[in-house]
Amino acid sequence: MTQKNPLKPEHTTVFYRDRRFRVTAADIATPNSYFPLAATTGKIRRDILYASVVFSGLIGVSLWAYADLWRFHEMIILAGIMILSMAAGLNLSLFEINARGFSSRVYVARTSTIRQVLAAIMRARAAAWEADHAGGCGEAAQFDNTSHTE
Repeated sequence: MTQKNPLKPEHTTVFYRDRRFRVTAADIATPNSYFPLAATTGKIRRDILYASVVFSGLIGVSLWAYADLWRFHEMIILAGIMILSMAAGLNLSLFEINARGFSSRVYVARTSTIRQVLAAIMRARAAAWEADHAGGCGEAAQFDNTSHTE
């Protein structure tokens, strides 16, 4: 018989899930670690795009500068490498995730996946804020100065 983990709630709202990332109301799970939602920040780093632009630019300059030395099939191969490099740079990004008290992690993933994870983090935080502030005025009721007399 399996025992239930008392630290992990059984019915947690899942805002995003795929093979690598899971965002719930309490935490963010990555391939090799967990981060608490409240203390976590994430961002998209486009380092792969910048590297592919530089790489493709260097290939393009060498094709242009040494066009008289390249054979036709070599130029086609280099042009294909340029196109593949730019396609990888446009579709892949680095996902950097940080949390207070945890080591920072960087993952390579599709840009669309990272955007979905970041949107899920924002939805989870909004849901947590709404749950904390549901049911009335909150602090505004404490500062009711209609009964104040001089």
